[in-house]
Amino acid sequence: GGYWDAKGHNEIDIVAINDLDKKVLIAEVKRQQKRYSETKLIEKSHGLLKKLNLKGYEIEYRGFSLDNLVEVMEEYQVFQQ
Repeated sequence: GGYWDAKGHNEIDIVAINDLDKKVLIAEVKRQQKRYSETKLIEKSHGLLKKLNLKGYEIEYRGFSLDNLVEVMEEYQVFQQ
């Protein structure tokens, strides 16, 4: 799902938590990849991660866009033959 803080300032488009493998995916969706900033996404996620207290979890930050749509879909095996 997504996340935004109480003030609505720090919006995160995708937050996926895999408790079995202890991994978290935090992602931002933009029309153009050049508009994605991992630094800004990390800053926006500080409050969320503190709130969730996911010690021992591997955190992955990603930017998804129309520019990398095919690669992302292949990576997540959306195209099944």
